[in-house]
Amino acid sequence: MKTKLLLLLFLANFSIYAQTNLVSNGNLETWAAGVPQNWTISNSVTQSLNSSGGTYSAQLSYITVSPKIIASVPLKAGATYTIKYKYKYVNSNYSGDHPISLKISAAGSSSSISSSIFATNNLWTEKETTFTPDSDLSYDLSISTFSFDSQAFDILIDDVAVYDDNEVLQYTAIPDINFENKLISLGIDSGTPDGQVLTSKVASLTVLDVSSSSITDLTGIEAFVALKSLSCSTNRLTQLNVSKNIALTELNCSNNLLTALDLSGNTLLTSISCDYNKLTTLSFSNNLALTNIVCANNQLTSIDVSKQLALETLNCGYNKIDALDVTSNVNLWKIICNDNWLKSLDLSKNNKLTFMFAHSNSLSSLNIQNGTNYLFNPNTSVASFYQNPYLTCIQVDNIAEANARWVNRKDALADFSTDCAAFTSIPDVNFEKKLIALGIDRDGLNGKVQTSRIASVKVLNITSSSIADITGIQDFEALTTLYCYDNQITTLDISKNINLTTLSCGQNKLTSLDVSKNLALQDLSFSSNQLTTIDVSKNLALTSLAFFSNNLTSLDISHNLALNVLQSQSNQLTTIDISKNSALTVLGVSTNKLTNLDVSANLNLTSLACDQNLLTSLDVSKNTLLKTLNCSNNELKCILVADVDFAYTYWSNTKDKSAFYTKDCDAVTLIPDLNFENKLISLGIDTGTPDGQVLTGSIANVTFLNVSKSNISDLTGIQDFISLNYLNCGQNSLTALDVSENAVLDALFCNNNQIAVLDVSKNTALTFLSCNNNQIKALDVSKNTALTVLDCNNNQIATIDVSNNLALTDLICYANKLTSLDVKKNTALTKLDSGSNQYTSLDVSANTALTFLGCNTSQLTSIDVSKNTALTLLDCRENKITNLDVSKLTALTELYCQSNQLKDLDVSKNKSLELINCSKNQLTTLDLSTHPATIGLYANSNQLTSLNLKNGNNANFQLLYLNLTNNPNLSCIQVDDKVYSDANWSAKKDATANYDTNCSSFYTEIPDSNFEQKLVDLGIDTDGLNGKITTANITSITSLDLSNGNIKNLAGIENFTALNILDCRNNQLTTLDLSKNSNLQILYATGNPLVYLNLKNGNNQNLIIQPETAKNAAGITGTTFIGLTSLSCVKVDDAAYSNTNWAKIKETTTTYSETCTLGLEDSVFDKVALYPNPTKGELNIQNVQLEKATVYNSLGQLVKTFTLDSSNSDNKINLSGLPKGIYYVYLINQDFASAKKVIVE
Repeated sequence: MKTKLLLLLFLANFSIYAQTNLVSNGNLETWAAGVPQNWTISNSVTQSLNSSGGTYSAQLSYITVSPKIIASVPLKAGATYTIKYKYKYVNSNYSGDHPISLKISAAGSSSSISSSIFATNNLWTEKETTFTPDSDLSYDLSISTFSFDSQAFDILIDDVAVYDDNEVLQYTAIPDINFENKLISLGIDSGTPDGQVLTSKVASLTVLDVSSSSITDLTGIEAFVALKSLSCSTNRLTQLNVSKNIALTELNCSNNLLTALDLSGNTLLTSISCDYNKLTTLSFSNNLALTNIVCANNQLTSIDVSKQLALETLNCGYNKIDALDVTSNVNLWKIICNDNWLKSLDLSKNNKLTFMFAHSNSLSSLNIQNGTNYLFNPNTSVASFYQNPYLTCIQVDNIAEANARWVNRKDALADFSTDCAAFTSIPDVNFEKKLIALGIDRDGLNGKVQTSRIASVKVLNITSSSIADITGIQDFEALTTLYCYDNQITTLDISKNINLTTLSCGQNKLTSLDVSKNLALQDLSFSSNQLTTIDVSKNLALTSLAFFSNNLTSLDISHNLALNVLQSQSNQLTTIDISKNSALTVLGVSTNKLTNLDVSANLNLTSLACDQNLLTSLDVSKNTLLKTLNCSNNELKCILVADVDFAYTYWSNTKDKSAFYTKDCDAVTLIPDLNFENKLISLGIDTGTPDGQVLTGSIANVTFLNVSKSNISDLTGIQDFISLNYLNCGQNSLTALDVSENAVLDALFCNNNQIAVLDVSKNTALTFLSCNNNQIKALDVSKNTALTVLDCNNNQIATIDVSNNLALTDLICYANKLTSLDVKKNTALTKLDSGSNQYTSLDVSANTALTFLGCNTSQLTSIDVSKNTALTLLDCRENKITNLDVSKLTALTELYCQSNQLKDLDVSKNKSLELINCSKNQLTTLDLSTHPATIGLYANSNQLTSLNLKNGNNANFQLLYLNLTNNPNLSCIQVDDKVYSDANWSAKKDATANYDTNCSSFYTEIPDSNFEQKLVDLGIDTDGLNGKITTANITSITSLDLSNGNIKNLAGIENFTALNILDCRNNQLTTLDLSKNSNLQILYATGNPLVYLNLKNGNNQNLIIQPETAKNAAGITGTTFIGLTSLSCVKVDDAAYSNTNWAKIKETTTTYSETCTLGLEDSVFDKVALYPNPTKGELNIQNVQLEKATVYNSLGQLVKTFTLDSSNSDNKINLSGLPKGIYYVYLINQDFASAKKVIVE
């Protein structure tokens, strides 16, 4: 009983201080019109910048009348609240004459508080008190000052808080010790580092500086939700997550090791400093309020500040940036972009500029003609352009002034000018827009572009830009590559662009194209236009020509001997001569009107597309390098090739079904098995009467063949079915099967034959293989890497290697002779049926996708399925398993674990179970009361003493799937409806077992074995020592003699409800609870070390006490407590009655009480050590001898109980499986107990 009281005291103190401040704006940070929000004020109250932690506090100034601040706080009756506030005396005249007063009251409530304190120094000091209201009301909380000596003084008030003491502490994890040490030094955290900080301490902080603190991990910063300014510079951070700090306006994370930084959620940022990191990308797309950016000394290749219209300063020096557009940043007054890869820089729109570093780049264009060059200080080095070797002209406001200011800040090669460019006319507005978008045209939309800007351009991509007129292209003199496809161009003059090597002008409206001057042209593409002819006779360098979707009827490429690629699809060509083009590797002539195609001279061809023509013959037998062929939609029947196997492997889907590949169009295939040929005739593949052969051409295209159940003994001829994807030859009389020539087989069914050897090494496309019920002794599937289903059950296979079959989802290999099975690499497996083998272990920890696992009838002693959380069926029956943990298998619907050596089976987490077979084990208990889906249970032949089937679904149980017999120790089975079970399930149990709706009342637990032995000796307990007794056997007992039994615990005595006389003398009892024995009249309890006795049973007035005359008599005739020297308290119905009538039957140290509160014996646990804490599961308990440990969650709910070795001072418990959080481990040693807080990670 002492233990139970200690537990209640312990649970009542789980929560120490509340975390939610019930005072709105308690930190006095928000003010409006001189008044703190959600407060009212009286007399002289003002806002102060002197605060205890935030930005503001309230200053109460006493002059002649008392200043006061008042807040309304909602409180609950009976709850205990902690009230805190901080004060600081501003003046030097603090004394006992200047009280600071706290008051809490409410109209309609009789409870209130009024307390005063006096300042003794000028430091911030915290005041704390408690208050318990008597009503659910909004109470007025006021703080005021007064002067007894009429002297004026000022007091600052801050951090006013009211917390509910019953609200649980909220913590934020701080795993980095240096981070936590910094928080402690800043006064945010306290004590010694423990890996956490109170969330309430950080949630309202607006400014945090943890720079130069050797921090590597800033985890926990997400709880600083009110932060406006964060400085974490000069640390060792490799990552930084500020996604939760959405109030940030300033962030300094420079001098770290960051490789990435996500600012997308920090939309209020005005300043970011992230220089001296390892960033490769940085996006400010959501940070529109930025005025300052410092991202220098990183590895950035680009930066976009076009949306930062308020930007005033930008430092992006020492990166790898090759383009920078600041034309929209009109507020910019300072830019540092030196030591990058910039090619041009336009500052003409930045008329507030006073500071610019652009040295050490690759600038060829620099425009600082912004009309305000005079703002630059002529006496300081605030501009630099040197070390730009390609920069010859710098455009400025005034040449003379620029030379006077900056002559030493540029390279000697560069000159200052007010106009650095000649112009080329660009009449098409979309053409010019594209040039602007590409950064080539920098002076806006004006129908022209600086000629110097385009003269050196070598590659121009103006695709998909709605351009109709490309005038101006003539001045792109250096142009080697032009992409102008997908526009609306009707004419294209490239006669001046003589350096062109690549021209792509497809998807326009061209009707003609002159390339006669473009002799350097190597790659020409003008597809999807309206050309009817093209002359490429002068373009001898051409290696690639593409013009599909035009209207060409003829083509002369006899001069283009270097041509490597020709794409002429979708034209009107009737003939094409490619006999001179021996260099061709790719030929596309699809969708024309060709009737003949000769590729015999094109021995380098690797790809040929000639589909959708009028071809009647095709010979590619000489084109031995050909890898890709499409000849479908022609009038072809026989296609001559060099390698038939190769052709069917790679080209089977790119010809017409009626066409076939061959080396000889007249070949036949032998079919010696009559039944095989008859089947081919019935399928329409062969014709006429059986003649032992079939035309090879008629089978070469067959992709699907089902010859199952046809009494075939010889499948010779199958080798020429080279297009087969699906073959079913199961349920025949085959003794051999050769599929080595069927290289494209996807599915093979050869089950139920007499095959002893099966070679599928050449069938690398196989995804489905069923070879079960044969006589196979070895099976090599190492080359079948595409396999998803392998069914090889009922063979004689001793070993199988599936390590290469990573796509395998179904492996069915039961009833073989496997001594081992390795499926660690088969992570895609959803079904593994491997029972009836000879292996002793099976590792499925990597197979987390499994839904079906069969490992029955093997030699297993254990199976770990903790990682297989998707399992719906587990069959591990008929092994030697002693322990089975299915706690992680929450999706399980079927469990077969019969015929093992299980003593315990916990299915409490398997709520979806429908069918369980756990028969023929050694189970003692089984509880299915929380399993509403269960409709079948085989639990026969166990050692069950407890079975609970009360799941609310008994009516749907399937009688065929129910067997509870052969459990000789099972007396009661708990069910939904006793009448229903008796009527329908009578034959499903032993005769000695009963159905009942409540088996807890059927038994009484007797945990003390000596107590139960005494009951056995008395003939009351008739079923042996099993920790319980049938309740019906004890409820009528009126007299019980348990004396001299060495009993320590009388738990169970409460159900002896008719008991009049109890004799428990001379035992080892320390506590005795008789509060349920309401008929008790005589108690003999002497000779026990009792420290606690509960007689509060409502029958004290009928208790017969020992007469005073018999005090020293040999026989005792009534109740007495004389001799119980360690008994400090007896709990009774009425203490006054007991003191009046029982005063002479107790020791002087014994008291009568109606409560008998006990205290903790802490000395037993002074040196106890628990580690590690926090823990991931295992917890060591040292320096104390314990009988047991109980674990409670933060809600006070019991979640685990451990029985420990009381003779050992070192014990170990395992908390694995518990959710992350705070727990309390309750350590129990006899009558002493202690609670310890533990964090589970």
